[in-house]
Amino acid sequence: MKKWLEKRIRKRASPYIKERLHRLYPSQNVEELLLAFYRKKLRLVMMVSLVGVFLCLVLLVSERQDLQVSAEGEILRDGQMGQDLTIPVTVLSEEYDDVELDIQVAKKKYSEEALEEVFAEAGVWLETAMAGENESLSCVRSNLVFPEKYRDTDMEIFYTCSDYGLIRQSGEVQNKDLKGPQTVMVTAQLCYGEAVKEYNYEVCVYPVQLTKEEEFRRILSELLLAEDLRQRETDRLVLPTEVNGVLVQYREQMDMAPLYILLLSLLCAVLIYKGMDKDLDKLYEERQKKLRFAYPDFVSSLALLVGAGMSVTGAIRRIYEDKKRDHPTPLQEELGIFVRNLDNGVLEERALEELGRRCALVPYRKFCSLLCIHMKKGSLNLQNMLEKEAQEAFEDHQLQIRQLGEEAGTKLLLPMIMMLMVVMVLIMVPAFLSYQIT
Repeated sequence: MKKWLEKRIRKRASPYIKERLHRLYPSQNVEELLLAFYRKKLRLVMMVSLVGVFLCLVLLVSERQDLQVSAEGEILRDGQMGQDLTIPVTVLSEEYDDVELDIQVAKKKYSEEALEEVFAEAGVWLETAMAGENESLSCVRSNLVFPEKYRDTDMEIFYTCSDYGLIRQSGEVQNKDLKGPQTVMVTAQLCYGEAVKEYNYEVCVYPVQLTKEEEFRRILSELLLAEDLRQRETDRLVLPTEVNGVLVQYREQMDMAPLYILLLSLLCAVLIYKGMDKDLDKLYEERQKKLRFAYPDFVSSLALLVGAGMSVTGAIRRIYEDKKRDHPTPLQEELGIFVRNLDNGVLEERALEELGRRCALVPYRKFCSLLCIHMKKGSLNLQNMLEKEAQEAFEDHQLQIRQLGEEAGTKLLLPMIMMLMVVMVLIMVPAFLSYQIT
């Protein structure tokens, strides 16, 4: 497997990545660098992908264990000290499309108390509360308010309407195509423990034409509410399997979080894979920048040593030996390769040409080409040429520093503008407030 992977990497590896690695680490084996780079990329991608798949599986297993609708169409009711349940389900039928709705399962109750006075107060309060923004229930022009509880008590209120096409279960009034006032009976069922009291209210609404799907949803919701009230003393709520002669099935809606995590992990893996290439480009640019900044000092040192009577190659060897103990830099690495090539018998002109090619910068290529020409022709004005090149290199270096300063100033412009706006707000807001007070 390892050999097959290495073979695929060598065959599929990008020449651009190979060239970047060779320039970043010229003294190392490029094939080994390429294999190590792609192994690292694949390890990160596999790690992120496996973590995403693992989290997805954990969520799927956890969600499967938390399913509340059994295969037999039953829901385990919470105990009397628990809370009411709201379970989103999808109702499957042979005749109609899938219907998505929430099943309300009340908590289990075991006792019943007579609270006639509380029921009477709640009935009076409910008549005003249901009106909402309307003047009264006899003049309804906007949606009704159906409180689920009586103030801060545990008394629960359930509502049924004589016509759900006019007043929805939520209290929404369908008066868009209103043509004339109509009376609709709204029944409020107050439940406190197992004590139940019903109050009837007359409201004015206007009919709407419901589609078959909407009618099916209304009948289904009404039937589920009735079944829940009928089975309040049971441990499980048995869902109806037939609605108006139509067979139905229930499927609890699944959470999409596992799929989102899987997609996010795959996206992270792709971004990491591409991001490592970008990091490689940044390392290469940083190396080239260090080479560019080291050029003036290198040329001036070379001119000084050549002026003292040393040969070009001897001066380069001396520069490398003097800075060998210092912190390694890209230029020292390139000079080390140059010295080792000379020790291995490579011609001076060939070694200089390879030095300029490896540095891949115009100043180095130009300088190495001039040195090769002077070494071949034996020019006598080599010292003057080196001094002139050193002067031009320092002038270019100063220009680069000036450009970097301008770029830094441009980057600071936006934060400075934001700070100015903050200062203006801090000054202007108190001024306006004091002006309004006076």
